[in-house]
Amino acid sequence: AADQELRNRLAEACRHTMLRLERPWDSIRRYNYAVHDVAIAKTGHSMGLWAALVAESPNSVHGSQLAEKTGVELGLLMRLLRYATAQSMVEQTDVQSFRAIEATRTLSMPMMNSAFTVATEILIPSALSMDAYFKSTDFKEPADRGHTLFHQAFNTDQHCFEWLSAKPGLGQDFFNLMKVRRQGLKDWLDGFPVEKYLDVKDTTERMQFVDVGGGNGQQALAVLKRHPEIAGRVVVQETPTLGALEQLKSDPQGLIPMATDFFQPNPLKGAKAYYMRNIMHDWPDKECRVILGHLRDVLEDDSVILVDDLVVDDMEMHWHPSATDMTMMTLLAAKERSLTEWDALIESAGLE
Repeated sequence: AADQELRNRLAEACRHTMLRLERPWDSIRRYNYAVHDVAIAKTGHSMGLWAALVAESPNSVHGSQLAEKTGVELGLLMRLLRYATAQSMVEQTDVQSFRAIEATRTLSMPMMNSAFTVATEILIPSALSMDAYFKSTDFKEPADRGHTLFHQAFNTDQHCFEWLSAKPGLGQDFFNLMKVRRQGLKDWLDGFPVEKYLDVKDTTERMQFVDVGGGNGQQALAVLKRHPEIAGRVVVQETPTLGALEQLKSDPQGLIPMATDFFQPNPLKGAKAYYMRNIMHDWPDKECRVILGHLRDVLEDDSVILVDDLVVDDMEMHWHPSATDMTMMTLLAAKERSLTEWDALIESAGLE
């Protein structure tokens, strides 16, 4: 963990140094041409280019072999590979020979197709509407989930999630990407003493852990695995429209599925812990206060609300969470929050 932390800090320091060494025209070119990165990453995945290179790793592969394997014209392939080399997606070992590197292996992963599809078909069109959107709102911070950059880009009145649910393929790509957002990050249960907020010795029928908006129950299952003594008292609340609830009902694995809309009064009163993972960052402050208010209304004196969400730095924010914050704003009029903003939101909902 310490080595990874050092690696992250060194990588970020190198990135900042590189950017600060840029001349004006270097910066202009980088901004103007950045779109080619995701375009070529997606195209290379679709044509099987990255997979073909990885299959021969650690050996180099001649362009003619790659053309034969992928069915792509050699001239086009060479142009794409030269750009990919310049962006450290692959390594060029000879005039027409290339070799997979770690970035190539990442690009070849099956889930990357979902990532590239979401980027090109949702995120980029929405982000590119930013200038026009803010001019139309006199540069006000988005706070209306019914009027976002996404709505302007796609000329729709539907909420982003509703719009995605009507597009099964694209919607599946989006939710595939959401599933792996935290891959590589420390499991929250490794660093958080959830048992401190449960009563694992309680033998009554009181519900101990309620995963609000819990999807297919991954986090609830993780808690149950660590504390099997609370089996039968772990609930997953989810809206039935997403389909995850039906899947859970067919194979509950010791969990209790419950159809719930967190914008309506919560039907389960007095549970020990109500847990929300990556829920609040999907909504503006106004909606978050509604969600928190409904949970506040069902708490007992010893109940707690556990919010598992990102806390961003007030200064020198890493580019990853800053990019996520832009995505939340663009699609949902929502935000990633600093500790100060979290405190203000929670206090405004009548909680402490």
